[in-house]
Amino acid sequence: METDDLFGMDEAQAPGAGGPGVSRPSPSGEQIPKQIDADTILDTIVPPSIDWRGTVARHPVLSVIGVGLVGYVVGRTKGSTILAGITAGLSGALMRQLSDVFENNLFEFD
Repeated sequence: METDDLFGMDEAQAPGAGGPGVSRPSPSGEQIPKQIDADTILDTIVPPSIDWRGTVARHPVLSVIGVGLVGYVVGRTKGSTILAGITAGLSGALMRQLSDVFENNLFEFD
């Protein structure tokens, strides 16, 4: 039995599960892909009539330049928001680690 990495549920427990790569509805009704990777994201954004994989294979340098330009523009316009999100995630992870350390009484000062 496979475990869904994104939600931590078994395939049988996942609502609307139909196999690997199949989307399932979220509580708000939108489709959530089971896997978060570049292929899945691009498959949901780019229309099926466009062969983006073939285009990238034929023009790899232009693809890298295009992605770099998009990253630069997004970083310039949304950089502070992205940094705030990363910082919040890291501080949350650090707080969880510290709470685990202090809950287990690794440091006994009694």
